[in-house]
Amino acid sequence: GMPLEWDAVEVASQFMEYWVAEDDRTLLSLAWHRATGEGLPPGTVDQIRVGRHFQAGTGMLFQVYLATLDFAVHEGGRRGADATLTEQEVAQQVLVVQPLPESRRLCRFGHVFAGGYAAGYYSYLWSSEERRAQ
Repeated sequence: GMPLEWDAVEVASQFMEYWVAEDDRTLLSLAWHRATGEGLPPGTVDQIRVGRHFQAGTGMLFQVYLATLDFAVHEGGRRGADATLTEQEVAQQVLVVQPLPESRRLCRFGHVFAGGYAAGYYSYLWSSEERRAQ
């Protein structure tokens, strides 16, 4: 891979998401039926745009939760903290709606343990802000 500051690793994908969501030409150049070649039906672009904002606050809060959980698990691991307890504490601090007691988010959080994001998951949110600033 390319040598790149971790804070910027997601910026390229954020730009693509922005162009697909905000520029009709980009979206329509990518959105066509593979067998028929038909483009999106009229009105679909507007529906996609409206749908992007549905529960956007909840989605952002969940990303804050994941980034906070990532930091907490990596910091707590150095102290020998119980990861499940850490997960529950972070959820209490950040989330409005608490996960079910049997939820084990960390078991499904592959980015943190296998994807190279160790204590770097915040880069998703940071890259989104970088894209907005451009």
